[in-house]
Amino acid sequence: MSTNTHTSDAQIQQSVKRMLDQLGRRRLRLLDVDVQSGVACLRGRVKNFHERQLAINACQRVDGVHEMVDEIEVEGPIVQIN
Repeated sequence: MSTNTHTSDAQIQQSVKRMLDQLGRRRLRLLDVDVQSGVACLRGRVKNFHERQLAINACQRVDGVHEMVDEIEVEGPIVQIN
């Protein structure tokens, strides 16, 4: 990879982290964000599916993110519907 790609990926990573921080939820600030060639990967644990969706939406809104990989685990209880 060229230096420009690393710089660009680093800028995208910071933008994603800033966007997650602006949501004001502690768990979202703790997510790991990796970016390679415009592909952003979010990893970590959140409290519920709502937080997961907030993180995904925030990441997808960042300029330069061409694709997103969701590796977020939800801690909340699983509800079974019979």
